[in-house]
Amino acid sequence: MDLRSDLQRVQMRRLSPLMLRSLNVLQLPIGELEHLIASEIQSNPLLDIGANDRSAHLSSMDAHARPRESTNSNEDNLNLLENIAEECSPLDYLLAQVPDVDGETKAALTALIDRLDERGFLGEDAVEQLGISQRPILGKAHSLLRSLSPRGIGARNLQDCLQLQIPENTPLYDLVSHHFEDLEHRRFAKLGRKLHRTSSELRTLLGPLKHLNFSPLKIISAAVNPVITPEIVFQKIDHRWRFEIRGMPEIKMSELYKELLIHPLKGEDRKFFTENKRHAQFWMKSLEQRRETLQKIAQYILKFQGDFLEKGSSFLRPQNQKQAAELLGIHPSTLSRTIRNKYAQIRGEIMGLNFFFSHGNHGSLTAQNALKENIKNRIKNEDKNMPLSDEKMAQMLQNDGIWITRRTVAKYRTLLRIPSANIRKYIP
Repeated sequence: MDLRSDLQRVQMRRLSPLMLRSLNVLQLPIGELEHLIASEIQSNPLLDIGANDRSAHLSSMDAHARPRESTNSNEDNLNLLENIAEECSPLDYLLAQVPDVDGETKAALTALIDRLDERGFLGEDAVEQLGISQRPILGKAHSLLRSLSPRGIGARNLQDCLQLQIPENTPLYDLVSHHFEDLEHRRFAKLGRKLHRTSSELRTLLGPLKHLNFSPLKIISAAVNPVITPEIVFQKIDHRWRFEIRGMPEIKMSELYKELLIHPLKGEDRKFFTENKRHAQFWMKSLEQRRETLQKIAQYILKFQGDFLEKGSSFLRPQNQKQAAELLGIHPSTLSRTIRNKYAQIRGEIMGLNFFFSHGNHGSLTAQNALKENIKNRIKNEDKNMPLSDEKMAQMLQNDGIWITRRTVAKYRTLLRIPSANIRKYIP
């Protein structure tokens, strides 16, 4: 019996779509996150775009300060995610939203997901070939697929995709339903005449379209050639290294939310308000957690990679993810997810955050080479009458914030073809 697999299955059953989205908030590159946020704002009338006055957070850290201990209760809320495989394919992401589905429906749903095109559509040809309308189990799976996040997944075409994202019985929904051909071919003057609207009124009506997903599958799939945008920028200002968090989307409660707080709601209206309020608050907390985690990582780099910031790659200290996560007060898998597909900019150079951390005990290859150079230089400058033992070397490196054992020092010393301390000792 594979107890680990059983545990993962139990936890997957307990995960809600909101928990999965929280995982994505930590994990997604900034570009894909922005698309996801835009989709959520479009589907949730209680959310709106924020002022973005906190998207560029300039901060610095005293050289002797320690990274702030975690006091964020959101970290505890994400513990269910820690044993789930970190790589999450589009199939995994979509299936995880329906953990209680029976085996037959899951198989049908899997078959449909496998037939999605690069945009996330299940085209008319595929629907016809599969005979969805004649096969009840496929029809059930198709309806289920179209209800999943991100909105628009499983649509037959672009028109259908947009309709899945727009509330029914609204002017925009009617426009997409009855005038899509004019809209698709940008016949705006003709549209204005048909709808008896001025150019300004038509622009206002069409405004929300820019926030919709025209290719929903790309939200949960990495782009073939992703645009690399650094989310942490390190700068030296007034002889002191500082960091800036860039590009984080800002959201806030909409004016409608404030109005509904004043007027008591009943029945379905109250249920609608409560559900959307819960989603909105969850998104705001998730984005705040992402921002705080990135700030912690940036502070950690400022503290432990000062020599690298000043002098370059040969001075990079090897940092183990598990040890770093302990100092940051977060779970190692949270650190791993946060640094994946994210970048920092230092002296005009862009590098992945995973450059600074490693799953292994001794850091990245670059950090290993830097550590070898560190050991070599210490031995070169040692007192030849009292050469440094491997144990003493390990203690000195640990005091400098480099976690390394005596055996590892001995290993690197041997690779450098440097004899032991007993042999190096000067004999007059």
